[in-house]
Amino acid sequence: MKKIKILLFKFLLRFILNFIFLTCKWSVKNKKNFEKAISKNKPIMLCFWHCNLLCVSRYFKKTKLNLYGVSSSHFDSEILAGVLKSWKINLIRGSSTRGWMNVIKKMVKLFQDSSTIIALTNDGPKGPPKIAKEGSLAVAKKCGAQIMVISAKPTKNWTLHTWDNTIIPKPFSTINVIFSNIYIKAENINSKNITEFINKNS
Repeated sequence: MKKIKILLFKFLLRFILNFIFLTCKWSVKNKKNFEKAISKNKPIMLCFWHCNLLCVSRYFKKTKLNLYGVSSSHFDSEILAGVLKSWKINLIRGSSTRGWMNVIKKMVKLFQDSSTIIALTNDGPKGPPKIAKEGSLAVAKKCGAQIMVISAKPTKNWTLHTWDNTIIPKPFSTINVIFSNIYIKAENINSKNITEFINKNS
């Protein structure tokens, strides 16, 4: 019964979101910052807040990049994972409470490849909102990954009453995507500084 519910919710959510996003326009700024990071032949960790997950993920469906994301294993995320997979996001499964060490190990392994791009919600999977967690940052620092911020804000949106205030664009809105510069102070990579960095560029 649980599997049937998950399949049903996956289908409904994918249908609704795909319809909404098909009506939206996209505006992208500072994409050269991202292209510059890719050209450096070093792995990249793209940071953003969990509230922005849908818009950021859908944007990358348009790019055809071989991108990785992190998804937790609880019921809600299982439903969302089906949507993200349909948008060609490669998922690393786990969470801060179940299987997080597997996520860390997988990230370390992936970052050995200089072409790896991992986009993740630094305050996920369950908050607190807009506070970057140390685990993924420690991996990025250890592996020498470039840290950047991506934001994707719709001109009109709904905000869900969830822990992260998830943003869903309204039909026919414009989604403004902005890439930050690369975070250059590698020795200062920690929760406080990256939280400020993401907030500044979101």
